[in-house]
Amino acid sequence: MNIGLDIMGGDFAPSATINGALLAAEELPASSKIVLVGEIAVVKSELIKAGANPEKFEVIPSFSVIGMGENPTRAFT
Repeated sequence: MNIGLDIMGGDFAPSATINGALLAAEELPASSKIVLVGEIAVVKSELIKAGANPEKFEVIPSFSVIGMGENPTRAFT
């Protein structure tokens, strides 16, 4: 099973979301894969800061941001 996680979104991101990904990686079966979505440099920096090996995670770059006040369906247009 692949699980995509937006690292840049949410309260206390990206450190809180990285920590959540690391906790999930410990609990999920080895057949599961966590894919981190966000700014590559930030994601890798946070993984290193948390003591994790960035090479163990796939990171998909994301350059767009949907603000809290924006209508999410309009972000696709």
